[in-house]
Amino acid sequence: MTSSRLASTGRSLVLIGDVRDRCHELLPEEQLVLEGLSERRRAEFSTARVLAHQAMQRAGLRQAPVLRNTDRSPRWPDGLQGSLTHSRGLAAAAISTTLAGVGIDLEQQGRLAEAAATRILTAGESAVLGDLDGDFRWLATLAFSAKEAVYKSIYPAVGLYIGYREVTIALHPETASFTARYLGNNPANAVLEAGRGEWWCISDVVLTRFEIEPTPPATAPSSRSEGELACRQR
Repeated sequence: MTSSRLASTGRSLVLIGDVRDRCHELLPEEQLVLEGLSERRRAEFSTARVLAHQAMQRAGLRQAPVLRNTDRSPRWPDGLQGSLTHSRGLAAAAISTTLAGVGIDLEQQGRLAEAAATRILTAGESAVLGDLDGDFRWLATLAFSAKEAVYKSIYPAVGLYIGYREVTIALHPETASFTARYLGNNPANAVLEAGRGEWWCISDVVLTRFEIEPTPPATAPSSRSEGELACRQR
């Protein structure tokens, strides 16, 4: 598979392609990060970043390096939100200049065993997934991937850890979309509830994407008196 654009109605641009060694295509600053990486990690690292560069070009932006923060998360250029992922020989990159956050995740379909699902899903999620049509392991893996995408979308802005069971996912199979609700104790993370996610099945993997819209600016209080407002509302 050559890199291809993911068709969607979202506000981020997503490119997906086969993992292979593309270190020679990296920008000089990115090549400095390769030291100490295994051959497999070099291929994953380079493919994801080359896809990010291609996405920048398609969006009319100048290519810029995607480096790493001290916590190993991608460090995106100023003014750009983005996310990287790889699994089962595929890699993907998402970018946006208008969203408050975007996160993507690739997972092998059905890879989450039921024992692992109990550590990832809330009791409510497990009950709902059990009532849906479809294999439980497939649905549990989808919910797990959705949580990963949600975390990646919010972490760069907030910088706070979110446990798997601090977020509950509602799947909407009729539209291949999902929403998220925050159950934790850090109010800053609650902004994720304004986001919306989608998923796609590609070969034997599932790709999830979660987008968070910017918070609208606060409306300035009206200078009219209560009497003036009452007149206008009659």
